[in-house]
Amino acid sequence: MGAAVTKIVIVKQFEKGPDYSALLGQCFVTCPADEVEKYLKDMEIALVIVECNGDTGNAIRILRNIKDALPSVPVIFVVESSTEDFLLQAFKIGIRDYFRIPLDPEDFMRSVANVLSLKENFLGGHDYFKPVDEMCDPGSERSSVAADTRLVRAVKYMNENYTLPLCLDDVAKVACMSKYHFCRVFKKHLGVGPIQYLMGLRIKKSMSLLNDSNTSITLVAFRSGFQGVSEFNRQFKKATGLTPTAYRNSKFSHQRGTIPAEEQ
Repeated sequence: MGAAVTKIVIVKQFEKGPDYSALLGQCFVTCPADEVEKYLKDMEIALVIVECNGDTGNAIRILRNIKDALPSVPVIFVVESSTEDFLLQAFKIGIRDYFRIPLDPEDFMRSVANVLSLKENFLGGHDYFKPVDEMCDPGSERSSVAADTRLVRAVKYMNENYTLPLCLDDVAKVACMSKYHFCRVFKKHLGVGPIQYLMGLRIKKSMSLLNDSNTSITLVAFRSGFQGVSEFNRQFKKATGLTPTAYRNSKFSHQRGTIPAEEQ
């Protein structure tokens, strides 16, 4: 008898948590925190949602166990409250995102939908990695159409996963192209290289997050896909002419109708 199949496992730790049935329908199961390993072995999982009560050490332990057993399975934290150090540690281990109680249903479901779309359309579809380069003669009309189709897949993959530590080799693999050929085709069709495109997605995400004054610059960096604050500061200033802090100050100064002081 084959393993049971489910899409989402929710690690329950809240006595009264969100109404996941209203959000997710019936495509999930719940499990207690001390039985996560059993569920990982018995089910085919697309996403794990971990509820984090005040025991942050236990949440990190659960995350490490999940990542050790199934490195490719995305994990989302749902937290009552959290410290920045806890969230940064979680991002470094590999959570995809986090949401505070009470949940913003639209934001939460957008993140879940992106994860499930990735699993079904990219990781689960064998034809997605079909070596079509071998089927098409270079320069032929059929080859051009195939390249366009593969490029769409790669762009969709980047749009849905830019907050993760993507590398060029991974994205080129989704497009079923060599890294060098992928870069040439990408720039020909989009006008910029894949690295510049990816950076643009991350900058746009960070600009949105900077509108929330309660989110620290460090967390904005990690939630936008940057691997450190120094890289974030450098890339953001290169793209906008302002540091993230100066950009945030200018936004809130504009809302208050004041003129921000010049950046030192």
